Amino acid sequence: MRELVGYCKREHDYSIYGKIDKRGNFYCTKCQRISQKEWLEKNEGKTKEIKRKSHFKTKYGISVKDYEQMEKDHKGCCAICGIHKNGFDKDLYIDHCHDSNKVRGLLCQSCNSGLGFFKDNIRLMLKAIEYLEYSREDERQKKWIVCNIGEEEKLIEAEVCTDVQGVSG
Repeated sequence: MRELVGYCKREHDYSIYGKIDKRGNFYCTKCQRISQKEWLEKNEGKTKEIKRKSHFKTKYGISVKDYEQMEKDHKGCCAICGIHKNGFDKDLYIDHCHDSNKVRGLLCQSCNSGLGFFKDNIRLMLKAIEYLEYSREDERQKKWIVCNIGEEEKLIEAEVCTDVQGVSG
């Protein structure tokens, strides 16, 4: 193995900061970090796009062109609520199945989070819909409780008392 002796162009000691690359050439890790930092500062816009491309490809297996095509197919709108991307601070999110990793479409942050909170569980979402529909049926104050009774799930109405009289003393 070659001994790391000498100094780099910026006069950093190879014995402290030196490494040997795959070709057997010396390089200085401190200079490399300085160069990377300088490049990142000069190319801030490029790095954002590079990170975006990499994220799309590694996490979802799609390219930026694929994303742009989906956005065009969606007419720039969230696939659930239909609000245009201009109505949001952030780009539309890539929605995907967490089991198969298959991309389903583009969603706004709220709709994407909503699916996440329900863990993509259709049964839970239907129970939530049923809960909202029952609670809107009557303007009386009601409390709806979802109960599991054996194998069956039921929505049970519990009247909330609104005419409680105070205790005089």
